[in-house]
Amino acid sequence: MTTRTQILQRVSQVALVAAASIPAMIACSPAATGTGSAAAPSASVAGAYPQQPGAYPQQPGAYPQQPQAGYPQAPAGYPQQPQAPAGYPQQPQAPAGYPQQGGYAQTPPGATATPPGATSATPSPLGTVLPTDPSALAALFQQAVAAVPAALSNPGSIAGDPVELGLKAAAAKYAAGMQPEGQIAKGTLQEGGQHLSFSYTLNAGTCYTIVGYSPAGQVKDLDLYLLAPPFYNPAIPGGIAGQDTTHDNTPTVGAVPHPMCPVIPGLSYKVDISSRSGSGNVGVQVFSKPK
Repeated sequence: MTTRTQILQRVSQVALVAAASIPAMIACSPAATGTGSAAAPSASVAGAYPQQPGAYPQQPGAYPQQPQAGYPQAPAGYPQQPQAPAGYPQQPQAPAGYPQQGGYAQTPPGATATPPGATSATPSPLGTVLPTDPSALAALFQQAVAAVPAALSNPGSIAGDPVELGLKAAAAKYAAGMQPEGQIAKGTLQEGGQHLSFSYTLNAGTCYTIVGYSPAGQVKDLDLYLLAPPFYNPAIPGGIAGQDTTHDNTPTVGAVPHPMCPVIPGLSYKVDISSRSGSGNVGVQVFSKPK
């Protein structure tokens, strides 16, 4: 029976023989001699296999996300898209007032659009209106508010009245072709801010002239203002619908050949009467004719 020592000696001899035969096996392999086909490398060796090709090619027309090697780039600072020269609008602009989409014209800056068929809140002047200092207009408003109502009398009620005679003579010149309408507004004025007033309704389809008169030697510069509703305030835009532009005792508003012909029916205006120079009796008459 083999002893334990003999078994160990035999195992050691087998291991020495196996170790000595490994270099000879390597030297005789086809890969070492360059003949025959080499065995496929182990999959565990890093980099032994090539990378898998792309699963799917890019869709036609698609662009790479990053520039390819060697692709020319635009010079630094080169615009990506054509730019309009400085000062040119980026998009074509329609001429001022040209209708936009939907057929509506643009409203100029600072203006208020008026719906079709509606009238402006500020009526247009019916007669001549001269520019006046705002402070003077504000003072005129205060005086007009405190004005005394003029006395209304029928024409011819006082035979030989110099005021009525003067009105007829002035009307033949400044209201030619017109007829007297309504009553005569009469009163006495003192120089220095005293005012008289009366209200009168002007109708569409009719043209009007307002004539005033003071006998010679009395009121030398008689003034008339036609104040527009609803505020009758000469200090606001549209507050004055017409005014006298003379400096004598025969003021007129809307004298021919430019009478006042309103287009809005039934508006009640206020006629303000004042003396700029002199004092005495005054009379004011409205004359009219069909338009």
